[in-house]
Amino acid sequence: MCIRDSFYTEDTAVRVEDLFADSTHATPIIFVLSQGADPTEQLKAFAASRGVSLSITSLGKEQDLRAERELQEAKKQGKWLMLQNCHLARSFMSKLESLVSKFEDEEIDHRFRLLLSSMPTEYFPISVLQNGLKCTTEPPAGIKANLMRTYCDITQEEFETPTKKREWKTLLYGLSMFHAVVQERRKFGALGWNVRYEFNETDFAASKAMLAGFLQTQERLSWDALCFTTGHINYGGRVTDDWDRKLLICLFRQFLNPAILKGSEYSFSGSGLYVLPKLEILDEYKEFISKTLPEHDEPDIFGMHGNAEISHESRLSAGLLNDILQIQPKVKPKSAGKSNDEIVPVSYTHLT
Repeated sequence: MCIRDSFYTEDTAVRVEDLFADSTHATPIIFVLSQGADPTEQLKAFAASRGVSLSITSLGKEQDLRAERELQEAKKQGKWLMLQNCHLARSFMSKLESLVSKFEDEEIDHRFRLLLSSMPTEYFPISVLQNGLKCTTEPPAGIKANLMRTYCDITQEEFETPTKKREWKTLLYGLSMFHAVVQERRKFGALGWNVRYEFNETDFAASKAMLAGFLQTQERLSWDALCFTTGHINYGGRVTDDWDRKLLICLFRQFLNPAILKGSEYSFSGSGLYVLPKLEILDEYKEFISKTLPEHDEPDIFGMHGNAEISHESRLSAGLLNDILQIQPKVKPKSAGKSNDEIVPVSYTHLT
């Protein structure tokens, strides 16, 4: 089977519905975090769609007693409890292990669910990890995958809510493109941003809510206000470098400006591959993203030269070859075998 098949090359979004279907009140759901990914908004939306109360507690310094109290209350009332950032509460992990081990023997409301999120860490309880449902959350790779995940997370009701539907749907696509680009520029390293910033779904959710609010309350949209709240606050609040802040605002004005609301076709890039669709239905946007956008991102959508893409691909290739070498046995067998120099070209041939 060719590894370039879409099954291997296209990101598959994590469905909270599938995780919930396999879970029980005694089985915690564990989200293994990576930089730039946050499942909180997905969980909030899913809990709201099921009419379930979701409590969220962020672990950290002096949060142990509160987390334990919330857990006991959630078990009795059949609520969902999410304990965020377990990697920041090392002292609480042994207590958490003890509490979770008693779930099978306790009388717990069967509607109860325990959700945990943590970066990879050596002190996360092994027994909790073994008995729970594990899910890795990673930011989507590429503009197409990023947009597809964004639109899969948008509900039909949310898509049709604002009164100014044409402006809302157009600006929402522009905001989604802006979000995808600021995330994807990180792959270029120091060429993309002077400092690596962890833009995530929370930034997008806040900006989306503010955009909807502006359209609902203002007869004429204030572009300066939108730029300030989205560019300087929601996303810009993470930015520490002055040149990065200037770049962020330039990117914002590229994807959100008065020109995109005009009737003529608007292109976000010089190549013409990334155009603004004039559609009405949510499924039409998903189909447009799936069938129209290129699998491989052109550097011009990021405002980058083609050499930046070469640098990125070279770094990925070096990392792949290094990983192949790292997983090779460290002890040579007694019988003569192939050396690393012989193995790597063969592996490369199979991969291509």
